[in-house]
Amino acid sequence: LDCNTAGHRMVLGLWLDPVHDRALSGGADGDIRVWDLTTGGCTRVLTGHQASICSLVATDEIIVSTSFDGSSKVWSWTGRAEQTLLGHQGHVCGLSLQEGDERKCWTGADDGLVKLWDMDTAACLETLPQQGGSVWCVKAEAAELLTGCTDASVRLFDPRSSQEIAHLLGHREAVAGLVSDEDKIIT
Repeated sequence: LDCNTAGHRMVLGLWLDPVHDRALSGGADGDIRVWDLTTGGCTRVLTGHQASICSLVATDEIIVSTSFDGSSKVWSWTGRAEQTLLGHQGHVCGLSLQEGDERKCWTGADDGLVKLWDMDTAACLETLPQQGGSVWCVKAEAAELLTGCTDASVRLFDPRSSQEIAHLLGHREAVAGLVSDEDKIIT
């Protein structure tokens, strides 16, 4: 996809759905573009954020975005903003749907907080203790929640109890991305 010729100045967030031949891109312009991977064309532009889009996730029903404007938004695939999730200070970067309940999501931000949201009501259900730096990435599974921070650490929580299980050190710089499976965490 050539997002530059389609309007984005720079792409920061990307989400792919190869099963349905679609993708989402979030740009420094604050817009979200919906792409048809079969044709390579942009089918819709979602506007409403006031600053760069950082992260995107989606289900068959909704799109969720985080932004440098300090908010997260829940969108319909038709482009309507359904909810705005407010409660962080600074850029909101980390984003993950809660495995097993995709109507809830976790966000992380410059304020060092990780929050669990009910996307139907826009209510913050839980706030984890402040991390050691900005939270740039979040990954939620049924039995574990991982956060990556600018203090060069990864933290592992039990999302059912919000208890920190492990504080992993070893990076020299901020942790900007993470993935995991049953056996390992890659940062």
